Amino acid sequence: MASLWMGDIDENMNEAFITQAFHSMGETVLGVKIIRNRFTGALSGYCFLEFPDQSSAARCLANVNGKLVPAANPPKRFKLKHALYTKPSDCIPPSRTAAAEYVQAFNYYTQQFQHMFTNWKYDQKNDSYAYQQYGYTADNWPVSQSGSHTEEVCYSVPAKIIV
Repeated sequence: MASLWMGDIDENMNEAFITQAFHSMGETVLGVKIIRNRFTGALSGYCFLEFPDQSSAARCLANVNGKLVPAANPPKRFKLKHALYTKPSDCIPPSRTAAAEYVQAFNYYTQQFQHMFTNWKYDQKNDSYAYQQYGYTADNWPVSQSGSHTEEVCYSVPAKIIV
């Protein structure tokens, strides 16, 4: 689809009026989108016209632009230009990455690294994780209490954890 911009429209011009005006000039308009102020609802003074293809939009621009709008009171002239931007769906094809692609990648990495995470288990009784592959569990984790801080030895380096 192709779009044209139409400017200088009045309050009494609606979608049906504009479609009929182009029809009486021998042009086929698929749709009219009148732009309004989103806060007040008042007309912004322009609209966008959709045509079946680029050639019919170019023909309409050449034949109708500058001519009097039929049944316009007060008399007005068509003010048409090529639309610089069209709807995003017309400009950019939708990105439809299949969910199966993500599932396939997730399954691959899960299988590759599953052996690394199988021994990490959460112990609800002690409210901690047990890292059995390193020999650490909640029972043998090196911990010493000093005041309100807990000192833990990780890789032979003491670390203070405020509780």
